[in-house]
Amino acid sequence: MAVTTFSPLLGLALPTTGDLSGTWGTTVNDAITSLLDSAVAGTTTLSANADVTLTTTNGVANQARNAVILWTASNGATTRNITAPAQSKAYVVVNSGTGSIVIRATGPTTGVTVISGERCLVAWNGSDFVKVSTTVSVATANGFAGTTSYATTSAITLSTTVTGMVKGNGTALSAGVPATDYVAPGAITTSGLTQSTNRLLGRTTASTGAVEEISVGTGLFLGGGVLSTSAGVPSGVTVYSSVTTATTYTLTAASSGTIEIQAQAYGIKVVLPDATSLSPNKGVFVIRNTGAYPVQIENGATTFLGAAVPGVDTSCNLNSNSTVAGSWNIGEQAAYSAEVSSGSASTFTSITRITAVSATKFVLTGITASAGIAVQGNLDPHILYADKKVIKERIHRLFERMRGENGFIFNLGHGIMPDIPFDNVKYAVELMKDFRY
Repeated sequence: MAVTTFSPLLGLALPTTGDLSGTWGTTVNDAITSLLDSAVAGTTTLSANADVTLTTTNGVANQARNAVILWTASNGATTRNITAPAQSKAYVVVNSGTGSIVIRATGPTTGVTVISGERCLVAWNGSDFVKVSTTVSVATANGFAGTTSYATTSAITLSTTVTGMVKGNGTALSAGVPATDYVAPGAITTSGLTQSTNRLLGRTTASTGAVEEISVGTGLFLGGGVLSTSAGVPSGVTVYSSVTTATTYTLTAASSGTIEIQAQAYGIKVVLPDATSLSPNKGVFVIRNTGAYPVQIENGATTFLGAAVPGVDTSCNLNSNSTVAGSWNIGEQAAYSAEVSSGSASTFTSITRITAVSATKFVLTGITASAGIAVQGNLDPHILYADKKVIKERIHRLFERMRGENGFIFNLGHGIMPDIPFDNVKYAVELMKDFRY
């Protein structure tokens, strides 16, 4: 009587009482011993460039029972699928072909990818095939991606680009950051200094070891790679000739100390640097307007601060660098004058010359105005480009500075620009009408 029962995993013959009368030798040899031999050491060679479902016949030789799967096909860029029974089994997989293969279970499952040249052991984990070990592995645990060779002496070939040095934090490796984690080799080989990110770094003697940070002394200013003297004014002059369209010039800590602009249109702006990149009382710039139109000055947060009028050097001095905007003092902005016929040193009824030495108040030197003489004007019209908070603050400041004078008539320092927002002009008029001492 022939065998009708077989083992569930390898499909080996399971004789029962009364089976194999007179034929047991053949059955044991062909359906048990030979199949065990292939299950332990047999190889299934797949040479055709096609997806394959391994054969699973019981009691006779099949592809799924063998211990080794050898792929030799030339599949190139096409990934081929090898589908095995969804049951407990381990395979040694050798990919000697030209492209990748996927070992998966019926269903199909996701499986595992075996790249060209890889040799690995895959096993069933209860739901899919997984790699137990491999000669070519992706190495990402330490912050890098790459592969390991399967030569006698293993080596890691990184696919992650690393330039410079590698650093570790106790558990992982990563690429070091120049000037943060290390100084480039050779940067400090003799006595001297090197400068990085507005810091002085170096050593006072030629030696190895950690780089020292060197303090910038009082009266010196370090910014934009320039160490300035106690004057603290960045050196050099940058000239912008014949600017005929609305243009914004954004300065940095490395900008020249003097910015000369031949303004030939409205809407030209200079944006001062990020204040945190400068030192207080040392961040000094001069805006020189050699044109015929005003140049607006804004801070690093693009808030209007004042204007450089034609023919005047306007200084911009940083008082505080606690924020990007900072606190800037905008210097001499105007030199408006009025002339009349005569006067004297002590009292007068007519004025020879009145000059505004700042943007907010006239100063009369050596003379005292008599009763009945009033001053008119003095608000820089460029203030009306700013937001309402700035407009209110500047108008109230002007009124307070003129408190107690013999007479004052509010007006602009000179004519209003055609592109000033009408709402800002209306707001300024309302402030003037509502103000009371």
